Amino acid sequence: LREQENFKDIPHQGQLDLFLKLCDWTHRQWQVSVPDPYPLSNALAILADIRSGKTGGFCGQYAYVLADVLKAMGFFSVRYVELWSARGESHFVVEAWSDQYGKWMVLDPAENLFYAFQGSDQPANALEIRSALSRPGQVDARSAGLPRISLGSKKMHLYANFAVSTRSDLMRLDKPLTVQDRFDMFVFFKDG
Repeated sequence: LREQENFKDIPHQGQLDLFLKLCDWTHRQWQVSVPDPYPLSNALAILADIRSGKTGGFCGQYAYVLADVLKAMGFFSVRYVELWSARGESHFVVEAWSDQYGKWMVLDPAENLFYAFQGSDQPANALEIRSALSRPGQVDARSAGLPRISLGSKKMHLYANFAVSTRSDLMRLDKPLTVQDRFDMFVFFKDG
């Protein structure tokens, strides 16, 4: 993956800037479309299948590609986060470990955004975004692409419920993940 794609030469200033530029790179690889047939859960297969017109890709494929891109760059602490709102809408994003901030941070390549605490550049993780739902104005969405503008509360309502993957080593799977496969490898966050 690292040898076949051009993300390895992206100039950056620090880890956060690199993560955001990799999120933006992933976002720009194709237009959101329906993955039918559903591709394998790795960047090489997804990029080949979408570029050839065999299938499409939406949030899940963007997340799988970004996770593999981060791992190809040497950042192996990545996990998938499945989200769903109180209204039943769902979405799929990535959390990556930020050494710069000593915490997990959300990257949403389908929407090309991340979340940060207002008044700072400190990125937010899924739990912090969820907690901010009851405290408006604490966290906002920001564009991962340049210029990095505030996007308000874009997609934050989806963090009402979430599950975090216990693995991200999907490159060698020889068939697409099923819904049951995802349930088996995710830890679901629930509270009152």
